[in-house]
Parts: sequence; structure tokens; C-alpha cells
Amino acid sequence: MMAEQKHYCNPKDGKLNFEKPTEFKDAVKMLPEGRHFVTIKKYSQRRSNGANAYYWKIVIPYFCQEWGLDPKMKSEGEYMHIDILGQELRQIPDELRPGKTKTQQTSKMTGSEFWKYIHQCGRLYFHNFNGAFPPPKTLGYDINKK
Repeated sequence: MMAEQKHYCNPKDGKLNFEKPTEFKDAVKMLPEGRHFVTIKKYSQRRSNGANAYYWKIVIPYFCQEWGLDPKMKSEGEYMHIDILGQELRQIPDELRPGKTKTQQTSKMTGSEFWKYIHQCGRLYFHNFNGAFPPPKTLGYDINKK
């Protein structure tokens, strides 16, 4: 199985204008004979450093506190992130096992997907503990910049 390749392009007048056309052509030349498929999707930036900091400094500690865990202990914060919130909020279909799910990695989320996930965390927190996270901007988290 070949590794996934990404080639960025900007469509104009019904044509794809690749940012690095030579690299794209070289990649196509390396493809083995046979049938292939190509997926084209809108580019979205990964989450910002501010969003990531807000998640690990606010969201995870709030949940840990309610569960009696110490978020300063890396293993307990990761337990909350992976085993609790991952199982509750980040289940996606597993392409390799039809009918089964897997936990979506937050590092693979786009910025908008990550903020949607943080909002889901907020709803879960409110539902379970009748509380809310402080808004990121009031704490000085720049949620838009990398």
C-alpha cells in the first residue's frame, strides 16, 4: 500500500493549478500501473497553538478536577483526553473494520473540527457538571493564529 500523498492546488477556470506541479507530475509517474482514485477536498488549516493551549490548560483540567484526577500528571491528563473524551466524543467510522469505530486523533483535525470538538466538550461538561469553561479570549488565548 502506498503512503498517502498531498499535493496542494488552486482551481481556476475549471483547471487545477498545482503549487508544485513538478512534484505532482513526478508523483504520478511513480504510480504503479492499475486503477487509482484521487480525493480532492477544501484545504483547512490545522488548529492554532492558542486552541491547543486552551484545550490542554482549561478543558482537560476542568474535566480532570471533576473526576478527581490531577491534570498536572501527564498520564492522568492523557487518560482524560484519550480514554474518556476520546471514547465519548471522538468516535469515527473505521474504514478498515466496517461497522466498527475508532477514536479520531485531535492532531488530525482541522481548526474548525477542533473547535467543534471543544464545543462538544463544553456541552458534555455542562450536561454532566452544570458548569462552563471560561471563554478563550477572556483568558488571553489567541485562537486564530498558529
